[in-house]
Amino acid sequence: EIDALPDHSLIVNTARGPLIDEKSLFEALKNGTIGGAGLDVWWNYPKDRKRADAEFPSVYPFQDLQNVVMTPHRGGDLGDRSLEFRRLDDLASTMNSLAKGQQPSNRIDLELGY
Repeated sequence: EIDALPDHSLIVNTARGPLIDEKSLFEALKNGTIGGAGLDVWWNYPKDRKRADAEFPSVYPFQDLQNVVMTPHRGGDLGDRSLEFRRLDDLASTMNSLAKGQQPSNRIDLELGY
């Protein structure tokens, strides 16, 4: 199904990681079969909160891809409406940067923990 998408397609998953086949998505992003992805989901969730900062979200290194924006499953945690609008503006800016082949301003750094 991913292979049927145009090469400029963007996939956004804010539901659950397993809704999209992990390996197929990684390969499509790595090979440029699709344009990019916004992921607010993990496939690997830490069993112990103390190890949460040491767990990678997938067995595949999505975090190393230039065409992926990742958030730690917090995209829907909105305390007030103004925050929601700021997040949407930031997401639009990030996705527009990716669509133009530019680096997003907020890349994840697992070594730093964010």
